[in-house]
Amino acid sequence: MIIKMEMGTDEKNIKRVEAKINELGYEVGEIHGTTRTVIGIKGDVSELNEDTFIPLPGVEEVIRISKPYKLASLEYKTLLNGGTPVYTRVSVDGIEIGGDKLVIMAGPCAIETKQQIMDAAKSIDRIFQEQEHIARPILRGGADKPRSSPYSFQGLGEEGLEYLAEAGERYKMPTVTEVVSTEKVELVSKYVKILQVGARNMDNFELLKSIGQSGKPVLLKRGMAATVDDLLQSAEYILDNGNSNVILCLRGTKSFDSGKNGPYRNNPDAAYAVALRKLTPLPTGFDPSHSTGARYAVKGVAIGAVSMGADFLLVEAHPNPEKALCDGSQSLHMEELRELVNAANDFRGLYNHHFNGKD
Repeated sequence: MIIKMEMGTDEKNIKRVEAKINELGYEVGEIHGTTRTVIGIKGDVSELNEDTFIPLPGVEEVIRISKPYKLASLEYKTLLNGGTPVYTRVSVDGIEIGGDKLVIMAGPCAIETKQQIMDAAKSIDRIFQEQEHIARPILRGGADKPRSSPYSFQGLGEEGLEYLAEAGERYKMPTVTEVVSTEKVELVSKYVKILQVGARNMDNFELLKSIGQSGKPVLLKRGMAATVDDLLQSAEYILDNGNSNVILCLRGTKSFDSGKNGPYRNNPDAAYAVALRKLTPLPTGFDPSHSTGARYAVKGVAIGAVSMGADFLLVEAHPNPEKALCDGSQSLHMEELRELVNAANDFRGLYNHHFNGKD
């Protein structure tokens, strides 16, 4: 719910509305305005009557937000901004996610050895040195790997985090890795720039709260069977805990023709980038590696995502995919990553030209 104040209303009337919100047991949310003040109300306002505020001096209009999420809602942000849509841009070491330039996060699914992540970082750095109109890359790599089988490689833990941090520092790339539990938020935050919430943890609400309180940029993946509303309500947990640096990642969903029943590991859901642009101000990206589970399909599906407005790609690339300990079949060779980067950059330029990046 938001409260629009009359044009030029004085500070006394604004404070009176804020006091009423607090008196009713709610929190004052964001307050925007230069000539006109708009006040947001945080919390479950389903039982709150709009008429409570209408009689107060200086109140022009009370508007109820239709979505179950507020802070993650483009509708809410637009109303707070006086009717003009406002999109979030998350800055990580000067790299702007949600801006005009496509951002690519690349690296191995799992950090296996120090040499492996160093080789990957060196190759990725070399690829992007050749580019003129694309953002610097972000280095990805898993230190803790939640796997379907308890017998699969589970990652190197803190040792892997140390290797990832060293590789990122050497090649001047910010880093991203998954946090698998609330107990590890503080530890992982010491080593990386972006905390990733994996698909299996999208509705781990205690983890979301903890990450929200960390203040670190967060990459939130869509769950394998989650709706878009589910994803945005999970984002709301992070935002409601004071962290506005949230980016969303589509990664494919399960259905009757995914996995062993179809050509792909999951059903690629890149088209939802278009829908999310109308629902949320948060930057939205796409993981073509987990969406397809097939190296041959990664480049084509990734380009499709960019042409539909994805702000970033999260891509698995490995110095030697055939010997990877995790998801080698969906990991690109470095030369294939170069081809993807070249093509994706061209398609991002076309998207910006025809749609101004946000329509």
